[in-house]
Amino acid sequence: MRFRLVSLLLILILVLTACGEPAYPAPGHGGAGAEGAPATEDEPAPAGGDETGQATVELTPTAESEPAPAAGEVPAIASVTGTVTYSGEAAPPAGAVLSVQIEDVSRADAPAVVIGEQTVSDLASPPYSFEVIYVPAVIEESGSYALRVRITDAAGALLFTNTASVPVITHGSPTANIEVVVDPA
Repeated sequence: MRFRLVSLLLILILVLTACGEPAYPAPGHGGAGAEGAPATEDEPAPAGGDETGQATVELTPTAESEPAPAAGEVPAIASVTGTVTYSGEAAPPAGAVLSVQIEDVSRADAPAVVIGEQTVSDLASPPYSFEVIYVPAVIEESGSYALRVRITDAAGALLFTNTASVPVITHGSPTANIEVVVDPA
């Protein structure tokens, strides 16, 4: 799993480097603007890090911070957003972990490939919001992509999962305001 996440991050860094895009700090993580003043959500930090000299690795695209790509141009990063709720009366215990993955499910004869993932620890009350970052350059328009949602306990035992396919990104499928219901495992 870590290998896939590291691979995704390396691909993202390569794409950003090739496109000449700066890394954007997540809101609340500081960063310096062009004049040395603290960055805002509308003003990205310079590539390479924030005012402390530490590298900026979190990327959080928002409508305010990401410039719109030119016609025919693929953005460097994009996201799939929505909420997760569960069916039934049983609630996840304290320390439960939510994992939302975007998977390439195009090939029936091969395991799904994870192209983006978000993990949320110590869940509060539902619904649980998610934003999964992915690199559009790896998306094939003829491909099929779906969400896999899991809630596990602190030890990793599966408690809830989505039992219905949740298509995203291609073939007219949504990328925002997606509602996923997970069922007890």
